Amino acid sequence: MKLTLGIGGRLKKSFLSVITSLKNVHLRSTIPSFQYHKLAASSSDFSEKEIEKIKGVSEKELGQSMEEIDPTSLDFTAVDEPKHQPHLKNLLSSSSLLEEDWKPTSVMDEWKMPESLAPRAIMRKGLISDHRNIRLTPYLPKVWIDRAGTHMRLGYGELAVADAYKGKMLIEDLNHALKNSATVPKEGSTEGNTLTATLKLVGDRASSTLQGPLLVKSLLDGWLEQAFLMMAQGLAYITALHDAVQVLKEAKDRFPANTIFPTRLRRMQGSLALLRQNILKQDNAHKAHTNINEVVERGRVNRVMYPWIMPEEMARSMKAVKELKIKFTTISTNAFIAPTLLSDTAGYGVFARQDIRAGESIMLDKSIYTNYNDPGRYYCGACSEFLPRNAVTMTCCDVKFCSDTCKNEALTTYHKVLCGKDFSWLYQSCQDANPTFNDMIPLLMVKVLGTAVQHNTKPLKVACVGSLMADYFRKVPSYFRLYDNIIAPLKLLQTLGVDIFTDTRFDCWALQTLFMVIENNKQGSRFEKRTFSGINPLFSMFNHSCDPSAIWMTQRGGLGGPIEVIARREIKQDEEICVSYIDIEARRPERERRGRIEGADWEDM
Repeated sequence: MKLTLGIGGRLKKSFLSVITSLKNVHLRSTIPSFQYHKLAASSSDFSEKEIEKIKGVSEKELGQSMEEIDPTSLDFTAVDEPKHQPHLKNLLSSSSLLEEDWKPTSVMDEWKMPESLAPRAIMRKGLISDHRNIRLTPYLPKVWIDRAGTHMRLGYGELAVADAYKGKMLIEDLNHALKNSATVPKEGSTEGNTLTATLKLVGDRASSTLQGPLLVKSLLDGWLEQAFLMMAQGLAYITALHDAVQVLKEAKDRFPANTIFPTRLRRMQGSLALLRQNILKQDNAHKAHTNINEVVERGRVNRVMYPWIMPEEMARSMKAVKELKIKFTTISTNAFIAPTLLSDTAGYGVFARQDIRAGESIMLDKSIYTNYNDPGRYYCGACSEFLPRNAVTMTCCDVKFCSDTCKNEALTTYHKVLCGKDFSWLYQSCQDANPTFNDMIPLLMVKVLGTAVQHNTKPLKVACVGSLMADYFRKVPSYFRLYDNIIAPLKLLQTLGVDIFTDTRFDCWALQTLFMVIENNKQGSRFEKRTFSGINPLFSMFNHSCDPSAIWMTQRGGLGGPIEVIARREIKQDEEICVSYIDIEARRPERERRGRIEGADWEDM
């Protein structure tokens, strides 16, 4: 009985016999590559006669089933695919872009391939081909793991980890469905689509109850091993060694017969111990009194704009700047926004419209993009201000607001898609959030991504971040943690109903870029176990100075709510007004404060 399956097509009845056998197959995969015949030959669950039927199946033969969707020419793909995915057009806008050096985000680069072995242009055209394969077969784990490998070779460890994690998600979801369900995964579900795509790759061999289950199981186990290895290696490239150790521990438990995982786990644990010693040594030298555990648990990603990002994706549009200037006049009578004089970049700053006295208020900025790590009855669901006694309530849920203004703005911005969703898992994970790091960014993403979904737009085009910029000029790398940067944002999108495998607007590079934008513009505070964080686009127009002319504070003395900027000294008309991005009252010398901004503390790590 021949199994006829098309991607997205209807599952045939003969499929049932394959799944029934697949549920009972236990295959001990011992290598991370696609050597299916070797895997089969080592299995005790099949007779010698059955194994002989499988031995002739090679990786090359299985790959032939992909020819109908894979272009035969990288050049053809490079020209054709940007028609379907416009964000790739930037790679072809200049022929030199495919040839020139790309600055890696990975902080470790000794692994990079020589140009003679892996020509840049070919690898970058291969990246476009990987995007094509994902667009055509988004539920096939292999295509995500393949692109992870390309990202790794190009120097983007964090993107490699994200892609490998997506491949891992597909495999584990399917394995869970097959293990716990008495029926075939539902057609149209992620699990059903993954199984359909995998069987499409296997082809007619899946029609046999002898060969089909073995091939599918071999593929899934081999891909899962590769995903684990890719994640661990990518995390190592960005020095997220703590996360790499956890990934390898999970892989070791999942594949006890694989000797690669214990070996790499021991090496990674040794590297982690060495990193801890180096950080402790530097901390003692600088007398910084750093929480060593908090630093060790985080990797570092170089601040790099991905080469394929279209300029208009990141640049402030004249429309956005105009809207900012107009809105700023509604919250300040003595200051205005204009191009900054503090740097050569095309940035903006805040200037005195008139002479301002010391202690005089400059602006009061209330933002609806704020959050606490303690969801409760006491805070406005938009601006996080403490609720008044006559708080504004909702009929659809128990969220309350401090005013009708906050309620209406939340409703028209993000509340409709957030209402009724369960984010308790995210709040729970942020209970010990430290605002100094990026622990609160996933909670800030709730409202940012909610806005993108409610308005059906790209996350980088959401109003609250569309006028903001990531800082690609700072020497200090961005902190990275697997949960904060990858796991939580993807789970958040799924909670919001986004298909993270097909919706390219929320691809991993877009989420990491959004993360960098929020990181550069967030502010926050902590009191006991209560942590507050927010994005205030208007406040973000103020530039930093180690000798600031103004101070800022939240209205509730550091416990959240609107931000007020107050003159610290007399400010002359047309003088640019600056604030400090760090605690200027901590009695640190200016040189040390400047080092904290520029990353001098970590130059030798």
